[in-house]
Amino acid sequence: MTSCELAFTWARTLGRVERSAEAARFQTALALAETGVRLMRQSLRRRHPAASDAEVDAMLRHWLTSRPMDAPGRARMLSSR
Repeated sequence: MTSCELAFTWARTLGRVERSAEAARFQTALALAETGVRLMRQSLRRRHPAASDAEVDAMLRHWLTSRPMDAPGRARMLSSR
């Protein structure tokens, strides 16, 4: 189970326990992230039709771990409301 799948499973469990607006937004964000990973996997498969499943997984892992930050600069924690 990937970390995304694990987090999504946790979010679904959280949704059963507490159906708050924050939990719903978190579930939506995780679902969007999972969709993005699936779309990228499909894109890699189309661009590299001869690649094995292991090769596509390696390319996907590289894409996930080597992406630049969306906003360059220092990462900082956001304060809770």
